[in-house]
Amino acid sequence: MNDLNQELMELKEKLKGYEDLIKQLSAPIIPSIVPNAFLVPLNGILSVERFHHIQETIVNGIAREKADTVLIDFTGISSLEVEDSMGYQLLNEKINDLVNALNLMGVETLFVGFSPKFAQNLILSNGSNLVNIKAYDKFKTGLQYLLDKKGLEIRKKS
Repeated sequence: MNDLNQELMELKEKLKGYEDLIKQLSAPIIPSIVPNAFLVPLNGILSVERFHHIQETIVNGIAREKADTVLIDFTGISSLEVEDSMGYQLLNEKINDLVNALNLMGVETLFVGFSPKFAQNLILSNGSNLVNIKAYDKFKTGLQYLLDKKGLEIRKKS
């Protein structure tokens, strides 16, 4: 019986370690080639708990790294996953909360990767508060905006 309890404790510790790893991977903050800008690619299912973790990770990471811009990529999030998990109205509110928190910190928030269906569903879910967000269809377009804003360009070596 003692061996069984020991094995159960070890399995619980392993499970906790895997859960922590999944949380870390759920909102990776990736430094961009643009100074003081970070990319946060999202994928998988967005639940309220997960979005709260993503917001906390972004806010703390941005503060720690002294970034002035964050580019959040929704390319890996499908419309069906949002409908089945938290719904568009709640996602709409959570996006607005995140943007407001980052604005208070002086951080510009850009979004990329909203598919036409995803964007339409967000707006139809009372998305009037999303009018002021900056969103681009692709990462490349958002990155080009950042480069232009900071007076930078990418060019081939001579």
